[in-house]
Amino acid sequence: MPSIKHVIIAAAGVGSRLGKGVPKVLVEVAGRKIIEYQLKLLEDIANVRIIVGYLEDEVIKVAKSIRPDIEFVRNPWFRETTTLQSFYLGVKDLNEPFVIMDGDIIFDEKDFHNFMDYCQDGLDTIGVSMRITENPVYVDIERNGDSLTARGFQTNPATGYEWANIACLNPGILAYEKTYVYQRLAEHLPLRAFTLDKLEVDTINDLEIAESILAQRDYVSFK
Repeated sequence: MPSIKHVIIAAAGVGSRLGKGVPKVLVEVAGRKIIEYQLKLLEDIANVRIIVGYLEDEVIKVAKSIRPDIEFVRNPWFRETTTLQSFYLGVKDLNEPFVIMDGDIIFDEKDFHNFMDYCQDGLDTIGVSMRITENPVYVDIERNGDSLTARGFQTNPATGYEWANIACLNPGILAYEKTYVYQRLAEHLPLRAFTLDKLEVDTINDLEIAESILAQRDYVSFK
């Protein structure tokens, strides 16, 4: 069993940039909802929590149909709060390392499990990706052999690495602040980094790219 026992998925937002009228975890990509891909990856995780807000009953219904033991943390202020604040609500009672991930991402299965293995020591680690999306937050990476260290976040210039919206963190890193997750993480740099391939579905263009890629190969095996 993985040493990381807790994974928190942020799924409270409206998903206005995508404009599908449902939370992004419920958006279908190549015939499956994003939450289906994510929960398949998390089958061996003891405690999975989903932060809900917009259309929370729909998210709860779908997630429970896949995995009945999921915990749901409500964020009734989802229209005014940030993803960072949602994550804080989801982890504030935890006293051991946890993984946070956005609800609009499909991770490559092998890379995801390698990331979880890499985090077994419980050290703070962020995920980065070389697959760049439409609205990237770049990460300034220092390479030392096979080890990567994040030195900074930036919207320009491009660095070749994008913040992948996944991190293994310890209690005390997150805060109830009206800012972005990466801006909070920037206060704790340098941080270990690990590369994952992922498909982020934040815009219509992202969705079209994800559909095209998944038509060619599976990111997550359901066999």
